[in-house]
Amino acid sequence: MGPTPIPMITDHIEAAHLAAMPTGSQCEASYGLACYTGKQLLTAYDLAPLYRHGITGAGRTIMLVDGYDDPNLQTVLDTYDKAMGLPNTTVKVEKFGEMPAFDPTNPEMEGWAGETELDVETAHLYAPKAKIVVAAAGVDSNGDVGFPQLMAAVRGAVAAGGDVISMSWGDFEQNFYTAQTGYSQLTDLRGPFQYALDHHVTLVAATGDTGAAGIDDATGNLTTVPEESWPSSDPDVTAAGGTELDLDAAGNRLKPDVVWNDQDLGYGAGGGGHSVVFPRPTYQNTVASVAGSYRSTPDISTSAAVNGGALIYWSSATGYPGWAIVGGTSESSPTIAAITALADQAAGHRLGNINTTLYALQHYVGYDRLSGLVQVTQGNNGFGSVTGFDAGPGYNDATGLGTLNAAEFVPAVAWFSGRR
Repeated sequence: MGPTPIPMITDHIEAAHLAAMPTGSQCEASYGLACYTGKQLLTAYDLAPLYRHGITGAGRTIMLVDGYDDPNLQTVLDTYDKAMGLPNTTVKVEKFGEMPAFDPTNPEMEGWAGETELDVETAHLYAPKAKIVVAAAGVDSNGDVGFPQLMAAVRGAVAAGGDVISMSWGDFEQNFYTAQTGYSQLTDLRGPFQYALDHHVTLVAATGDTGAAGIDDATGNLTTVPEESWPSSDPDVTAAGGTELDLDAAGNRLKPDVVWNDQDLGYGAGGGGHSVVFPRPTYQNTVASVAGSYRSTPDISTSAAVNGGALIYWSSATGYPGWAIVGGTSESSPTIAAITALADQAAGHRLGNINTTLYALQHYVGYDRLSGLVQVTQGNNGFGSVTGFDAGPGYNDATGLGTLNAAEFVPAVAWFSGRR
């Protein structure tokens, strides 16, 4: 059995007994956690000015690569949209490979259903007029089959017209290693990424929910040394890390964002660190003092904390119908993908790999309204016995280049991407 693709929706709390969407005070009273509505998150990332100017994702297609075919996906999205005051949309499902019938009693299928529902709801929240498509793969729990199936779905998503692709799944680099073949199990999978770049499609992936640590597939235990999750560690991919927001009822920040790390509460932390497979890409030469000789992640981060989680609606396909407080970089990957789709629309064309633009913005423009980049200077992504990395001014291995203000970030990325 090879490495196993894991949907990164492991760090969440089910508020299943609440048929109606809970208020912030109910989340605090019942769970001791902050929770945020879509409206609060849109305010926090300053989306309103873009929407007023017609930048809504219209004409763009976001492809969400996930496992299996959740039969309740449209019903879930309709319920979420009504509660959040979003325009209705029809989510399309493109199936790639052999697709077994959905079995809600199968824990693997149940987990992928939750991942898919989070991905779809989040992408639609931030890009309300974009076309949302799920590229569904008939993933087998045996990683020898699972990763090739998912990567075939990535290739299929490009061929089907995706502008931006989000991947909220992965496994840790060291789990791909064998004494006989080294990391070829990983590197042999990468063909669809080059296919995506040849078609100027942006790839975004979650960095994982165990901070700087990994998980050993053989034992199921946390590693005692730092590890990176692939595909987020791939240089062709924009790695989405996690932050924690502290918002008032209107969505205004009460304090600056910090690194997502809920370990003390029994949950997760945002992935980040240094690859052992990929050398430092040229776009990270400007942060070589932090990255060192190898690819460093994340690239950029958005909301992923459980304490400050998004309110998401689950269907019966997950086994827990109702509202939930959800955290994890499963949230940040479709967030960044959707905001990139807005930038595609603003630019009038696909942006492809945005990493060169992101690092150039940070290096040449810095952290101000002309770049839309916002520093995250507090927190650490240590997890288990792994010390982890500290946030700080500029690039760091806990949040990457930091986070963003969408109203400033979208036009900056759209403008700068055509001039690099």
